[in-house]
Amino acid sequence: MGLDASVMCNCYARGLTTTPPYRECVRVDDEGYLGLDLPWESHRAEHDAFDNWMGSACAHENMAASSERISNWSGYRSFQEALALVGWEQFPTLHAVLPNANGGLVSAADSARCLEELRTFEEHYRARVPTLFDSDTAAIIFQYIQAYNGVFIDDGKSGVSVGLDERGLFVLEFQTRRELFRAMRFEQRPVAHDGAELVDLDTGARLTIALRIHGHEIPWPDGRMQDDQERWRFSEPERMHVARHEQSAADFQRVLTSLRAVFTASVDNSNPVRWC
Repeated sequence: MGLDASVMCNCYARGLTTTPPYRECVRVDDEGYLGLDLPWESHRAEHDAFDNWMGSACAHENMAASSERISNWSGYRSFQEALALVGWEQFPTLHAVLPNANGGLVSAADSARCLEELRTFEEHYRARVPTLFDSDTAAIIFQYIQAYNGVFIDDGKSGVSVGLDERGLFVLEFQTRRELFRAMRFEQRPVAHDGAELVDLDTGARLTIALRIHGHEIPWPDGRMQDDQERWRFSEPERMHVARHEQSAADFQRVLTSLRAVFTASVDNSNPVRWC
């Protein structure tokens, strides 16, 4: 789950596509994208044929001049909080057009202003953020997100929520929000059925929970990132700790690169960015 964005190319308007099926019914919708002016329910076969045509109608896959994964929701919320920390008054257009859910458009004129505001963010953003690290590799696992009150696992099935703040990692009882465990440095010891025992390395306090804290995506033994069931595989750090991370705009490089790509395509093509 997360935020994606795309910008349609101008190949159809420029006559650079193959001939579409049901050409006499092709229209441009309210979002600037091509579609068929035929009722969906009674013309599913026609719509399916048109969608298949769009997939390879021109040099752009699905007729998208740019199509980007912006971020998962956690990473996106963290980016929004970083903008707010610098001050939304410096990013009026981003504040107006960045969505809080899937859907919506950004005009080409606003996209140009967004590119300027992203440059301002890169110049000014600095922060120290509570962060959960893999103690053995120094890899960042999760960072504090104010919008979620630091919680990064909210699991009613296991009966717990897990999060972090400046006082360390915490585990809460899911229903009552009563704190069950807190530690700045701890070990995660696997137990049966995908559970874990958490051990505070400073006090010796222990808690067994019916889940494990996962790290980054890692390949399956055959080298693939997803198996035949399209499942992802994640590392399971053994030793972790919470400390403040000196954060800069470079920590949001993937988000910034994706946003720049769609905003630039919007300016170049005079077509809107579509959030999806």
